[in-house]
This record gives sequence, structure tokens and C-alpha cells, in this order.
Amino acid sequence: MEFELRIRSKDIRTVLQKAVEYYGSQSGLARQTGVSQRNISRWLSGQVDKINGDLWSKVAPHLKPFMPDDFEKAYNVSLAPKIDGLALERDKIWAELSRCNRLEALKYMEQLRGEQTNSPHKEK
Repeated sequence: MEFELRIRSKDIRTVLQKAVEYYGSQSGLARQTGVSQRNISRWLSGQVDKINGDLWSKVAPHLKPFMPDDFEKAYNVSLAPKIDGLALERDKIWAELSRCNRLEALKYMEQLRGEQTNSPHKEK
């Protein structure tokens, strides 16, 4: 049987809403998770009352910072590892950038990666 997380009461919707606010919009959360904005909207509105395993594995790491400590036990689920603070800050900034600025940021990241690859002092 495939894993499904039932969206009971407003617990998960509250967590989803906090993540949406953090990432600036449903679209912002969708970009970070790889889950469609339509799915996020349906979960929040109650049109859909479950999250399947594939979607849960994508969205859970981004929701974990907003979940109460007893979430795993209450819902009998295993959560993906928490995203570190630096990744969350990066994701927040990314969600706020325009498309043009994202392209510039990607170019700069590629440049940094190239410099790091060619550096004799690269991190391991």
C-alpha cells in the first residue's frame, strides 16, 4: 500500500500556510518543493484531503521547520531531514528574486563553482 498523509483538521493546513507565508506565496513554495501550486492550493482549500508519498517526500523538508514537535508521533509519519538554516535563507531570498535576477544569480553560482573546481583549496 502506498503512503498517504491524511490532512486532518487544520493541523497540516496551518503548517502549509506558514510555509507559504515564509516563501512569499503558494507559487514560491511550489518552486522550492517541486510540487505544483495547484496541489498546494487544493491542500489549503480542503479540496484534497491527502498527500501521497511522492508529494510528501518533496514537501516535507520544507514544512518541517513549521511543524510542532509532536507532529511525527501525532501523524505517525517519518519526516525528511530538516533543511539547514543556510538552505532556508537561500530559498527565501531565491523566492523573492525576479526571473532576471535569478538568471544572474545562477550565472554567478556557475562562476563560483568553476572557481571552486579549479581551486587547489576546495572543500571536501
